[in-house]
Amino acid sequence: MSRKPIQSPSRPANRDTSSVAHILVAEDNMTTQRLILLMIEALGHKVTLVKTGSEALAAMRDGAYDLLLMDIQMPELDGLAAARMIRDLPPPACRIPIVAVTGDDSRENLFACREAGIDDFLSKPLTWPELEEMLRRYLSRDGRAPGELTVTT
Repeated sequence: MSRKPIQSPSRPANRDTSSVAHILVAEDNMTTQRLILLMIEALGHKVTLVKTGSEALAAMRDGAYDLLLMDIQMPELDGLAAARMIRDLPPPACRIPIVAVTGDDSRENLFACREAGIDDFLSKPLTWPELEEMLRRYLSRDGRAPGELTVTT
C-alpha cells in the first residue's frame, strides 16, 4: 500500500520544479520540526532542519537558502542573537529573509524581532494557511520589502 503525500487544498499535485525553494528551519522542538517539515514539503519545497541558533548561523554561512524560519527561544544561541549575527554575514546570506516562529506574540517580542533584523513573524501554533501565505510572500519575490514586519496570528 503506497502513501500519498499531504497536499494543500489550494495547490495542484504537479508543480514546476524550477520554483522549488530551499528553506532552513531552526527549531529545537521535535514535534514542531516535524510539523513544519511536513507542511513545507507538501508545498513542494526542500527543507533543512537545525536545532539551535548556532547551527542556523553555521548553515547560513555554508549553504544557499531562500528563506529562514527560526524559533526565537532555542538552546545555545537564541533566535534573536542568531538573526543579528546572520545580518552581519556577507551577502547573499545577510539578505535572506528571516521569519520568526514563536509562541510569544507580545509587542515587546515583535519589537525585539525587528531590532534583530527579522523580516516577519509567525505565531505558534502554526496553521497551514498562515505558513503557506508567508512562503508565498517571501518566495514569490513579489511580497513586501524586507524589513516590513507584520504579525500573523
